[in-house]
Amino acid sequence: MKSPSASKRLHRIANKSGSRLAAPLNQGNMSLETRTLQKGKFKFGFHPLLAFLAFFLIVSCASGPDIVGSWREIGKSATLEFRRDGTFKAVDNQGMAVSGKYTLDEKGNMRVEITLQGSPPEVVNGRVAVRGDELTFEYSDHNEIERYKREK
Repeated sequence: MKSPSASKRLHRIANKSGSRLAAPLNQGNMSLETRTLQKGKFKFGFHPLLAFLAFFLIVSCASGPDIVGSWREIGKSATLEFRRDGTFKAVDNQGMAVSGKYTLDEKGNMRVEITLQGSPPEVVNGRVAVRGDELTFEYSDHNEIERYKREK
């Protein structure tokens, strides 16, 4: 009598232990973990696409004011450009350009990390609000408010 294949032996062992196999063991390059059902729950490994989708849903549900785009300070020449990837570029009224990263929570609290060559990053905290095409930034550490108009 011919001995059972390794696949059939593993299948019997899995059945005796209370696990059920979702597919025969000899199909494709899938590991045993991705095909095993234990107590009615599918057991699987880390999948990068699922992690990205979860991150995207969390970020999109917890977003604050829509600041992405280009802005010009009202009555002045300073400009800001916020990107979806959390980076920004700014040019002040004297023409000095800076860039960096920003974070914004759903309440409008903003943290800006300004990158300056040869220096540690400068952190500015404040509160941002957008009404129509106007952005207002209020600094946390002093009573200064800046107003910007969205550029088309």
